[in-house]
Amino acid sequence: MKTELQRRADLLKSKDYNPKALIDHVKKKLGVKRDYELVKIIGFNASVISKVRHKRKLLSAELLLALHDATGIPIKEMKQMMGAYDTFRESD
Repeated sequence: MKTELQRRADLLKSKDYNPKALIDHVKKKLGVKRDYELVKIIGFNASVISKVRHKRKLLSAELLLALHDATGIPIKEMKQMMGAYDTFRESD
């Protein structure tokens, strides 16, 4: 049985997990072009968005909720945009 850490590492390596698709969709919905503009709206550090975009960190529940609050996109729909929906786990 895999540990949570192993599952997270597998998800980050997965071709099916694509948080960039979600981030780009959210930016388009909000009418912003740069990640910096996005973080100003949602109140997160730019480095967090960069790490999530480049799959160095899983998208956390807190970030997912901030994106939902800013856009109104349902959580389930956002998880599906990222792919690997059934294996998604929130990070700390």
